Amino acid sequence: MAIPREIARACNSCRLIQMSALGADEDSEIPYFRTKALGEKEVRKVKSYAIARPSLVLGPNQRLFHDALKWRIFPNLKTPSSR
Repeated sequence: MAIPREIARACNSCRLIQMSALGADEDSEIPYFRTKALGEKEVRKVKSYAIARPSLVLGPNQRLFHDALKWRIFPNLKTPSSR
């Protein structure tokens, strides 16, 4: 966890906000959740911090809903491209 550790050290005199993930867990079998939890562990060493654990972070050109339609996760979901 070299990058989160170095960021935490650099931010020791300011407030650090960590964007983590819902489900962050050091014991997770999923590397994404495991590394998010390890990053949180480093952030907690900073004097002033906040950790946000959003369930989803969506940005321009995201494909979540397009893929959800393809995988039929939300079978009744309608998007402009699926009408």
